[in-house]
Amino acid sequence: MGWLDRCAPEMTTRLRVVTYNIHKCRGLDRRVDPDRIATVLSQFDADVIALQEILDAQSGKPEWDQARRIHAKFPGYQRCLGENRPLRGGVYRNMTLSRFPVHGAS
Repeated sequence: MGWLDRCAPEMTTRLRVVTYNIHKCRGLDRRVDPDRIATVLSQFDADVIALQEILDAQSGKPEWDQARRIHAKFPGYQRCLGENRPLRGGVYRNMTLSRFPVHGAS
């Protein structure tokens, strides 16, 4: 019997984390659709969402503004961005969304 088994039910908390390599929002059908990615993510009711390979390019094609568009579908979530490299007039990133306060990121 582990220590968690001995905890009272009021002492346990569920934390749902989803991680997803979204490959610049390109699906198997080769379409780039940030809204479709957001719809899939919303089905998990996650507390923390970690996304890899997201494009953050606010100038250019609307589908390149992926970080902002996906974040907009999760009101109340805080956003942290990590830069990987420049791409298409923007930045290729990792992005974490959290229902909980984020006190620091590096």
